[in-house]
Amino acid sequence: MADMLYNLGLLLQENNRFSEALHYYKLAIGSRPTLASAYLNTGIILMNQGKAEEAKKTFLKCSEIPDENLKDPHAHKSSVTSCLYNLGKLYHEQGQYEDALLVYKEAIQKMPRQFAPQSLYNMMGEAYMRLSRFSEAEHWYVESLRSKTDHIPAHLTYGKLLALTGKQCYGKSSKGIRNKK
Repeated sequence: MADMLYNLGLLLQENNRFSEALHYYKLAIGSRPTLASAYLNTGIILMNQGKAEEAKKTFLKCSEIPDENLKDPHAHKSSVTSCLYNLGKLYHEQGQYEDALLVYKEAIQKMPRQFAPQSLYNMMGEAYMRLSRFSEAEHWYVESLRSKTDHIPAHLTYGKLLALTGKQCYGKSSKGIRNKK
């Protein structure tokens, strides 16, 4: 029953019928309280509606779901990682960069192997940059580009860092991106 309710929520969300989608995601969660993807989509809708505190609670609840006895453990871990990523973004948007970093680090720890980490790594770099911790920011921008060389947000944020610090990027090596000071 939970899968059917969740899929109905997805269909409604794709058709911009957000309040109805929320209703079905909540029913899906009621039917299967461990359905992390329903929490993820609920949180994303709430975040987009400007309901940051409610979205935070939803993402936190998702991150606390134990990963035992699940129907699809890989999808669960990916959804939990995405919930943590979005929770970190909320903290970041509110200027709570240290809190964002804590959440991003938890996301990295829980991240399954098949998860594409470039956006997560890029946000880590952005949080460090906001805290003027430039070497750590650079590390995470480089990690983002190592995981996906054409990740445009990482190129843009890394470029801002290089411009700010006066460094020049002069290309890739077999070990990744190198900088010239």
